[in-house]
Amino acid sequence: MSRSSDPDFNKDERLHYSRQMAMPQFGEAGQLKLKRAKIAVIGAGGLGAPVLQYLAAAGVGTIKIFDFDVVEKSNLHRQVLFNTDDIGKPKAIVASQRLKNLNPHIAVEPHQIRITPENVIEQLESCDLVVDGSDNFQTRYIVNDACLILDKPIVYGSIYRFEGQVTVFNYVDKNKNRGPHLRDLFPEEPDSELIPDCKTAGVLGVLPGAIGSIQASEAIKIITGIGEMLSGKLLVIDLLNMDTQMISFSPPNPARTTDQSAAVERLQNYSLNTDSIQHISPIELSELLENSEDISLVDVRTAEEHHTFNIGGRLIPLDEIDHHTKKIPQRGKTVVYCQTGQRSAKAVRLLQKRMDGDSIYNLDGGISAWREMET
Repeated sequence: MSRSSDPDFNKDERLHYSRQMAMPQFGEAGQLKLKRAKIAVIGAGGLGAPVLQYLAAAGVGTIKIFDFDVVEKSNLHRQVLFNTDDIGKPKAIVASQRLKNLNPHIAVEPHQIRITPENVIEQLESCDLVVDGSDNFQTRYIVNDACLILDKPIVYGSIYRFEGQVTVFNYVDKNKNRGPHLRDLFPEEPDSELIPDCKTAGVLGVLPGAIGSIQASEAIKIITGIGEMLSGKLLVIDLLNMDTQMISFSPPNPARTTDQSAAVERLQNYSLNTDSIQHISPIELSELLENSEDISLVDVRTAEEHHTFNIGGRLIPLDEIDHHTKKIPQRGKTVVYCQTGQRSAKAVRLLQKRMDGDSIYNLDGGISAWREMET
């Protein structure tokens, strides 16, 4: 059969992937595995931006993007998938359009949703592997437990100031040996209130590009079955001092299965914890405000975020709210909001201990969901 009539790759695809297919370790067989693969990328931000671009350019057949946030000006120094014209637009949608322009031969599925214990299994079960570029611990642990249940590998990445980390979780090698997962390295989810995020601690703009590129490389190697994976090895890169470390770690019981039953229980517990506070949707809040209901709004983001865009109310950053509860009116309903609904959920739990819990609500999806409702 001539190459021009090859059912697997048309002429344009062969040209697009020619430099990659020229490598003897890769070839047509590796490219075909990529074309038939489906990869889920959690987050289209700092890590997600380079991961998505390189996976798309490499020819991963289907890419599912999960991100419910919008592009902000403060993202642009590191989230190079976006530009100033994209500010205020949903990241998943913009990213999808960029990837299709980069490679028209692939399918891209944008999902403007938050990964939760209730939806994670359904969303990830059709994928071959997951690349975790999320920016919060709860999502990381939810994704890890879901991948234990579904028996999917995870390419994990994290960034902090000048330092980044990459590893591969829940990977089964050619000899059927299963590598460690997230809880083997970090058994319990840390208190995110004690660990500053990028907004507080800062991050060097090029760092996620370096870490995200390695994540994309690991994902490609897993799909094609070439090379040695970062399973059981944590690669730590410090760009400030140009220092690298490789830290080995292993599961406590190498002969274990996937810890599915424990993972199922943990996801159920996550759901119970999430349901312990009251939520209000942007549409419901909008209707209450239009009807002049007695509503007190509290923004627990930073002053910079508040001044960039807000829906009114009093600004009390999350790290200060425990000391300023007297500033919140004790009448009517109190709706607490942040960018995505995660910081505000923590604030609601704090306020429940000091106020009437039945009158405190978390704005589901935060400002991101509110702005999506307005478009």
